[in-house]
Amino acid sequence: MFTQGRWYVGHLGPIPLYVHWSVAFLVYLVFTWFGNDSRGIDWASFLVALTWVAAGIICHEFGHGIVAKWNGATGITITIEMLGGVCSSQRQLKPWRELAILAAGPLVNFLFVGLCYGGLAWMEQAHPIWYQGDMRQWVDLWLGLGLWINLALALFNCLPIYPLDGGQIAFNGLLLATRRPPLAALITFVLACVTAAAYLWWRWSTISPLTLMIVGLCLFNAWQLVVTTRDSR
Repeated sequence: MFTQGRWYVGHLGPIPLYVHWSVAFLVYLVFTWFGNDSRGIDWASFLVALTWVAAGIICHEFGHGIVAKWNGATGITITIEMLGGVCSSQRQLKPWRELAILAAGPLVNFLFVGLCYGGLAWMEQAHPIWYQGDMRQWVDLWLGLGLWINLALALFNCLPIYPLDGGQIAFNGLLLATRRPPLAALITFVLACVTAAAYLWWRWSTISPLTLMIVGLCLFNAWQLVVTTRDSR
């Protein structure tokens, strides 16, 4: 079924999963990052990386969705799109419940990091014969890429830049502390600007137009939060 620019692909437990047509851009990004080396196209690395990126994003959003369901949210859906995933639902929950929902996504990725690291350590120590020659190359490819991709997903989403999970956590935490949505939104926007500036300074030598686009889009959404909370008074 195709509707609103997305395909329905099935259910993750009680939560429907959709894929937006713009996911083709995400596939292109993964190919750009992992599909090329000095010898040409590295299909193995690309396919393994694409598998982990898809699994990391879907499970990340499922973490949000299942905790939202536990907290009484309705109409929960997951959509995979050009720059990741979105877990949508209908809910009006207290900030501390929102914090639990928001934290669930990165925690899933950190869980994958722990499993991949533990798998590498266990195999190297308990079954060193499995960790030699060609087998070692495939183990490092699967578990090594799984570790680093999920670590990158978790850390990026934890940045306090709205609407990333870290930015939403910052807003809801400030809302708990101040009880004033406009003030919480304004501080969240300032925090997003400072973090974005620090991130761009850190990546200055390797910055790309795509990075600038993503950061600009995040800051635009952070400012929209300020406008929305100000107008709702």
